[in-house]
Amino acid sequence: MLLSSMDDKQKSIIQENLVSLYLRLNGFFVNKFIVHSAKHGNNKSEIDCLAVRFPYNSEPEREIQTDPSIKCSNAHIDFLICEVKSDRQKIAFNKSLVNDGVLETILRWCGPLPEEKLQKASEDFKQAIEGWKNAKNCHEEPPTYVHENYRFRAIFFKPETKRSRENQPWFINEESIFSFISKCVDPAEHRDQCTTVYDLQAWAEFEKIIRYFKDADTRTDRNMQSLYKHLENTETN
Repeated sequence: MLLSSMDDKQKSIIQENLVSLYLRLNGFFVNKFIVHSAKHGNNKSEIDCLAVRFPYNSEPEREIQTDPSIKCSNAHIDFLICEVKSDRQKIAFNKSLVNDGVLETILRWCGPLPEEKLQKASEDFKQAIEGWKNAKNCHEEPPTYVHENYRFRAIFFKPETKRSRENQPWFINEESIFSFISKCVDPAEHRDQCTTVYDLQAWAEFEKIIRYFKDADTRTDRNMQSLYKHLENTETN
């Protein structure tokens, strides 16, 4: 397969959009987030994907359950802080995430806890993240903090990495992402209550990625490199 001529920044944007689509199809509301700084020209941190899902989320007409890889909760309101890494990047949280009140700012913006509980919650979540730094294999759960009916997790996505190795920390890989999105938007069998033929412009910023998954020519080889090339060809045609 020919490699893409896109630069790293272009690829990073596509990876983040793909992850956002994957999360949306799993029932999450998704947003990027900037933690602002008082220093001119700076910010404290940038979150690739900030997501929340409610425990009674359901869309039965689609005839598909959530992806087991992401381990959605049916008991908690599920908050995710997501970092998206390329294949060459190390699986490690950005240092800024646990510095200078960043987690407290994120939890305050999400809004599940009153102000008087934010400091302790952010400290407990920070300890979970820092304790995960030494994770040695893919079976260790991502850093998690649970408070009452809220669950907060910090997780990694590596859309360019086909599958996880036993000796790597846990992350959601290319195989899981592409397989799940394919089942959602290009199902093998007809769905009585959920047509897959409609105006794809309704997908807004995800339209071009959705068109890739609906293209029959991509069915036998859907992966990140294939997506890059498809989007490049779309731009040049």
